[in-house]
Amino acid sequence: MLRDLAQYLLGLVGKRLDTRGVILHDELPCAISRLEAAISDDKKAEIALESLQYFHERG
Repeated sequence: MLRDLAQYLLGLVGKRLDTRGVILHDELPCAISRLEAAISDDKKAEIALESLQYFHERG
């Protein structure tokens, strides 16, 4: 289960789960930005889904 999560998170920053220390120090700003963007996108998708469910229930 944690391996799947690690693969997902590393995939978000364009890396693979095959070596240790795969995110180098100079890659951190970009990796952090990509993770923050993924979090933002997920929040937006969750809000949109909640809105759809709300309107469907009120339908």
